[in-house]
Amino acid sequence: MRTLWVYGSVALTSRILATYRIFPEDPEGGIEFLKKNLTRSKPDWVEIVGIQEEPIAFGLVALIVTLAIPEDPKYSLSALEEWLVNVEGVSEIQEVRVTRSL
Repeated sequence: MRTLWVYGSVALTSRILATYRIFPEDPEGGIEFLKKNLTRSKPDWVEIVGIQEEPIAFGLVALIVTLAIPEDPKYSLSALEEWLVNVEGVSEIQEVRVTRSL
């Protein structure tokens, strides 16, 4: 884990930012249900940075969700994806982007 020290105290740790496209199980009206379930079931080590709706086709809407997790071996992207797949209302997830942030 990378840590920046300022005057002898911990000021900032690096994070991993991961963006996913998430498809709801119910294409009609399932997007609000999905948003609520994502925020309710979020583990303590996950921060939801942003949620946007993305129209796909024929009225289908997906969520573009950006999540931040600590850059620490005990918090992995596979654990993050396992949580996402098991959220009630999620049909499918697609990884869009993964990057590091300070």
